[in-house]
Amino acid sequence: MHRSSVSLAGAGDASYDGAVTAPGDDVERRVARLERDVARLREELTVTSSDAGAARALAAGADRDVSEVRAELRAHTSALNALRQTQLKHGEALDRLPESFQHLEGSFQHLEGSFQHLRESFHQQAAETSRGFAMVRSGMAQIVALLATPWPTRTELDAVRR
Repeated sequence: MHRSSVSLAGAGDASYDGAVTAPGDDVERRVARLERDVARLREELTVTSSDAGAARALAAGADRDVSEVRAELRAHTSALNALRQTQLKHGEALDRLPESFQHLEGSFQHLEGSFQHLRESFHQQAAETSRGFAMVRSGMAQIVALLATPWPTRTELDAVRR
């Protein structure tokens, strides 16, 4: 009997030696072995198909997860861009603050000058009022002094007129 060794690609069964026997060997035994190998390969195909289906389902779930993560990433990116725009506007406003403070400082200096002028005017008015009241007091004193002196009688008046 002559045996030649042939390797079956993808047979995957360690018990199968892959040997093909020469004519005259037991055909029934060989057919039975081939039937067992075909049944085993069908089972492996079923498992492989099931695994491939599960892999497709996992891939679809992963694709949905990736889509959700991308959507969240786009939302976060949009929020960060909006925040950046806000910060740029705030930065520009902050850059203008020194000018505003200089303008305010000028306004305060102008107000200080105006208040100084008002103070001086007030002091001048107060001095003039004090002088006026002093003159009124002096005049009142003269009036009181005149009122305190006795009135001349008619005779004294006639004597002065003559």
